[in-house]
Amino acid sequence: MEERKKDGDYLVVTLKTPNADLPVQLSAYGLIIAPAGTEEQTWNEPGLGTGPYRLKSFNPGVRSEVERNPNHYRDDEGFFDSAELLNIQDQASRTNAIRSGEVDVINRPDPKTAHLLAKIPGIVLTEVPGNQHYTMPMRMDTDPFTNNDIRLAVKYGVPRQEILKKILGGYGYLGNDHPIGKGQAYFNKELPQREVDPDRARFHLKQAGLSELNIELSASDSPWVGAVDAAQLVQEAARPGGINVTINRVAEDGYWTDTWLKAPWCLSYWGGRPTEDWMFQTAYSAESSWNESFMQHERFNKLLLLARGELNTELRRAMYYEMQEILYNEGGSVIPVFTSYLIAAKDNLAYADLTGTFDLDTFRIVRKWWFKA
Repeated sequence: MEERKKDGDYLVVTLKTPNADLPVQLSAYGLIIAPAGTEEQTWNEPGLGTGPYRLKSFNPGVRSEVERNPNHYRDDEGFFDSAELLNIQDQASRTNAIRSGEVDVINRPDPKTAHLLAKIPGIVLTEVPGNQHYTMPMRMDTDPFTNNDIRLAVKYGVPRQEILKKILGGYGYLGNDHPIGKGQAYFNKELPQREVDPDRARFHLKQAGLSELNIELSASDSPWVGAVDAAQLVQEAARPGGINVTINRVAEDGYWTDTWLKAPWCLSYWGGRPTEDWMFQTAYSAESSWNESFMQHERFNKLLLLARGELNTELRRAMYYEMQEILYNEGGSVIPVFTSYLIAAKDNLAYADLTGTFDLDTFRIVRKWWFKA
């Protein structure tokens, strides 16, 4: 955005470059309205905001409390008097909290045992398809991943079917080394589904001048439940292709500051984004600080800018197809699976519909849900 100004009852936004997806992006959960002059350090002050709740207290990484805003302008949202949101990092503790009735809802129950949780009287398990996907980014600016044949060899050493079955319990579908999901408008249906293939892995190692490859995969369960188990599946599946993987088990605390964006090869995940441009810009553009594979691809970045402002559907599709193909053939991220969002809740809760853009009904669970009469 180049400029934002008031014009009567309207907000006028001037863009630096065309953006066909701007109306969708303005619906992002992170875009919040606050009084003019609000400074960064005051965003978390109690009472600030225009939503159906007021912030009562906020302890980052621990809990937040909200209470109903009596001055909210809508009567079709915000049905609880108050709510408390807890960060329970440990999977077993989170599961026990819903089983014991300590909490009303949890997100990300362990997919391997979610079917057992669903059998408990009074608990409902809901699967919400979406664009969430698990990634294994290789830093393209760090050896040996500067070599594309090395990256391709690794991609052919990842057992996607096993990860889907054993780690996700079948709650999802196979990924194909690009971040666009099947439900998105410009999903590239023409790319062959990549599978584990030791022969192709060895071929690409040979192209790189190697007979075998020794690499380290940094892993913890912080990115996703079962991530360390998935790393062990990769370790076993990659060996026949001449790839020897050593698993570096790192601490869950501090994973996103100490390991992600720092280790040459690690585990990550993305909640997905509603549009192709949004996803590509966030995690793959040369200028993004969250470009976890450190990809710098001139053609990709040129297409990103062109497609963003293109209103012709067919031209836009062609550009997004090519961008997915670039990531498939040259990118630094292994994307083995897309996973559904799982929510376990008490059966006395209700909602009108569910969206699968982010966790917990796109983070609007307190806003949209209610207790049954």
